[in-house]
Amino acid sequence: IADCNRRCEEIFAYRRDELIGETVGRFFHDKNDLDALLQGAASSAPSPHAQESVLQRSDGSALHAYISVRQLEHDVQAGGETIWIFSDDTARRRALDVARREENFSAALVRSMPGVFFLLDATGALRRWNENLQAITGMSAADLLGKATLELFPPETHRLLKRQARRALIQRDASFEADLLAVDDEPRAHAFSLYRIDLDGLPHLLGSGLDIRAQKEAERSVVALNQRLETRVRERTAELLTAMRELESFSYSISHDLAAPLRGIDGFSRMIEEDYADKLDDRGRDYLQRIRAATQRMHRLIDDLLGLARITRNEMNRQSVDVSALAHDIAAELMRGEPQRRAEFLIQPSMRVYADANLLRIAMDNLLRNAWKFTSRHEAARIEVGSLQRDRELVYFVKDDGAGFDMRYASKLFGPFQRLHSVGDFTGSG
Repeated sequence: IADCNRRCEEIFAYRRDELIGETVGRFFHDKNDLDALLQGAASSAPSPHAQESVLQRSDGSALHAYISVRQLEHDVQAGGETIWIFSDDTARRRALDVARREENFSAALVRSMPGVFFLLDATGALRRWNENLQAITGMSAADLLGKATLELFPPETHRLLKRQARRALIQRDASFEADLLAVDDEPRAHAFSLYRIDLDGLPHLLGSGLDIRAQKEAERSVVALNQRLETRVRERTAELLTAMRELESFSYSISHDLAAPLRGIDGFSRMIEEDYADKLDDRGRDYLQRIRAATQRMHRLIDDLLGLARITRNEMNRQSVDVSALAHDIAAELMRGEPQRRAEFLIQPSMRVYADANLLRIAMDNLLRNAWKFTSRHEAARIEVGSLQRDRELVYFVKDDGAGFDMRYASKLFGPFQRLHSVGDFTGSG
């Protein structure tokens, strides 16, 4: 070394006086690098020759350097001079290592992403993608690079894709569903998301897509199942309506067929009672009264049966109904029918419910008449109509202090023509 500058001292960590007179080969970690530099400088003279190498500093540490050598005299071995320029390459190599790690991380991230992943430039050409996209399309990396994205989708979806791409560029994101053309020509339904990112000052679109074929198949199965259920419900409804019409027709037919002989029995019994009463003893008259009472009960049962058939035939017409006013009307009607009775009605005010007014009146009328009937043996009856909160539902009730019934038979209370008391105790058909 004939001469050096201060930067050279910093790189090698030696003083200038320690460097002057030393051979440059002393500082090379690998002597092969030195030989390559000298041979390269000789062959490229008078142009410089440069390469990377590892140098050894005074403290024994290694330094990555970028070295340029230019031969001044043609024959280096004969003592010609050369100019050596050493540049500390540590920062550049560190930046390259960071960039390489980032590149490896990005590549690993892209490979690990589910579904397909791709990067588009401003023209819609592919710039990057993952292996899943390559596997689905069956295209090589060379075929995909720069390929127009639209070519990966059926023509009928191109308008949608362009619209969503414009939206993503303006609003920074967009989502849509489309079929991806596969190597086996089978459309692959995917749910896509597009995100705008800016690279080197230019807009790009980052895209990802998840295969939703299983989801679509499940949706189609649900739709088909719903259609089958709707068809089955329509069929069952039609069958039920037919059965109800047949039942109604049967009820009217039975009532007509039964009513005539019952009228005959009742009429002839009445005539015997009126015309031949003096010829009958007490037992005979008792038998006639029982016959007439039985025929009258049968008439009531037939009338109730027809009434029940008419009720079940009516369609529901829901509206807001004032339950309190309805209960007051029925209570007043009961009081007018038997003004001699002492009865107290306690009806909660302002009760309203969304229901069919006619059917609700029938239900309330039956409940209050039952309460009225089963308290008839009380000197002073108490009948209450109200509501209470139970399990986040509003429950309406009719309560009385009448005869009551055995709770073991509570399930029969609302069964048609079910009785919880004997005919001898209380009248009615149940």
